[in-house]
Amino acid sequence: KFLAPVVDFLLKPQMRFSPSTDISTAFSAANAERGLRALTDLESFLRNHVAGQGNLRILSTKILLGTWVCVPAFDTSFMKGLNITNLGRGTCSDANFMRVFESIIQYEATFREQIERFRTSGFGYPAMRVVDALLWQIGGADIRD
Repeated sequence: KFLAPVVDFLLKPQMRFSPSTDISTAFSAANAERGLRALTDLESFLRNHVAGQGNLRILSTKILLGTWVCVPAFDTSFMKGLNITNLGRGTCSDANFMRVFESIIQYEATFREQIERFRTSGFGYPAMRVVDALLWQIGGADIRD
């Protein structure tokens, strides 16, 4: 029952995204700015409506990845993957958020190859989800070793 206000908030028009299988669309400057606004809005909403506030920024990225697939989840493994690949720093600051989107576009060809490898039975995973999974896997493997 306590999640109903969060779901209602996520269904507002400014929070809706159309997940893209195209990396240049998913990681465009316009999508980065819109994703950062959605992230900031959701974090603020959670801060005002959820008890026991921990790191709501990271929780917000996970919620947005899981619902609208519009931002990567900046969890421990993903941020470690950013550090290892030099695509960003291990923080979820506004500046680093934007840097991650710019870095993905810079290496678009490499990521495009990986996205194609994720296609199964004609189903294309959203580009954001694939990039998140790849960096999460890189960071997670390093953490386990």
